[in-house]
Amino acid sequence: MLFLFYKRDLLEKCEWLPDIEIEGFRVSENLHLVGKSIAELQVREKTGVTIIAVRRGPEVFTNPKPDFTFRAGDIILFTGERKNMMKALDYFKGEA
Repeated sequence: MLFLFYKRDLLEKCEWLPDIEIEGFRVSENLHLVGKSIAELQVREKTGVTIIAVRRGPEVFTNPKPDFTFRAGDIILFTGERKNMMKALDYFKGEA
C-alpha cells in the first residue's frame, strides 16, 4: 500500500513536469562569471532564476551553494519564468 502512494505521487509530479522550463548556459573564459560565486553575482536577486545544477567536466554539482565559484567551461542549469530566464542569459553574457 505504501508503494502505491509513492507511485501515485510520482505520476502526479510527472503531469506538471512539462510545465517546468530548464535552460543551460556554458561559461566561457572571457565572461564576468569566471572566478565569482553565485552569491557575489546575486543571480537570483538580479535575474529571478534559480541555479539548479552546474556541470564541470564529468562532475555535476546539484543545488550549488551560494559560495560556489564558476570556472570557464562550466555549464549552468537554471529554471524560472521564461522572461527571467531570458534576463539571466543576458546577465550571464554580460549584456544586462
